[in-house]
Amino acid sequence: MFDFQKLISTQYLFAINRVAISRSDWIFLILGGALVLVGILFAIWAKVNKVSVTKILLARYAKCFFVIGLLEVVWFGARYEYINFLGSHFMALLIGLVGLVWVGFIVWSNLTSFRKNKQQWEKEQQKLKYLQ
Repeated sequence: MFDFQKLISTQYLFAINRVAISRSDWIFLILGGALVLVGILFAIWAKVNKVSVTKILLARYAKCFFVIGLLEVVWFGARYEYINFLGSHFMALLIGLVGLVWVGFIVWSNLTSFRKNKQQWEKEQQKLKYLQ
């Protein structure tokens, strides 16, 4: 069974193991790499999409995932080089928390104004269609 108590100890959060890279460090690296790939996929999807409102939303997701993933990969580099505070697990978790808050703001914006903006865009497209 996995010991979750270890994850919230000050030894795990702030100390750096100088002997070896732990399994959780590799998990953070893989998660960061996956987020970078997801960000690239969202950016490609945003470039292909024709609807400008959806394009803006996809670009916001792409930027968020790419930046947070890249920060996690850079964190692993700091961890690999044993940089004191930047290489701690606290920083990796803080980067993840910032990413969750950022995604939360994007989702909140999506839930509150996306439908209205898309309907307005569709009306404008309808007007442009009949004006030509």
